Amino acid sequence: MKKKIIIIAIIIIAIIIGTVLIINGNKKDNNKTISQNTQTTESGNNSATNKENKDKTQSTETAKVETKYEGVVENGVYVIEKCITSEENLVVPDKINGAPVGKIKGSVFYNNLSIKSVVLPDTVTYIGAGAFLGCKNLERIDLGKGLLSIGQSAFQACTNLLTVTFPEGMTEFEGDPFSGNDKLGDVYIPATVTKVIRIAFPEDCPNMTVVTPAGSKAEEVAKNAGLPVRNK
Repeated sequence: MKKKIIIIAIIIIAIIIGTVLIINGNKKDNNKTISQNTQTTESGNNSATNKENKDKTQSTETAKVETKYEGVVENGVYVIEKCITSEENLVVPDKINGAPVGKIKGSVFYNNLSIKSVVLPDTVTYIGAGAFLGCKNLERIDLGKGLLSIGQSAFQACTNLLTVTFPEGMTEFEGDPFSGNDKLGDVYIPATVTKVIRIAFPEDCPNMTVVTPAGSKAEEVAKNAGLPVRNK
């Protein structure tokens, strides 16, 4: 009888131990599976993140702004006839196709709403009629030292333009360059400008003050038009 009881006890203990070993084995397998799934998920997330970063980089590279100029070479200087750009701060080069940029023809930047500032090289001597007409977001333009003449309505309807300084040595205004510029303040015109048809009408530029040396042609024309003048 005792032997039977001992044998039964041994069998029960063996069954219990086997069950425990099976349960532990299943737990290890489950943990391993979870670990693998976690690694796979992390790997997938990293892959997605890398792809997203790569896409962002490619998008940034695609978004890089390119300015295209079209024109001709006349008498050894490049004449810009067309410009396609979405740059906010545009710096016009002093050379295109190996030739110095000498002229900007009429309507080159007509109604461009991207440009906020423009820097022209010293090689530019002429800005054509309506060259910047309708550039409503243009706030500042730095004119090169070589500028001699500007065409009619060159800066018309540049409603955010704040101030303009024309360089010493400039000689001619072909016509009213500033019509419709409500925010335009000081406009410096040197005494070297001897041909001025009209600067602006007061009602078109209510905040404009013409800054010019006493006795200059610009002073005469501005006073005749009823524009405020400050001598410098």
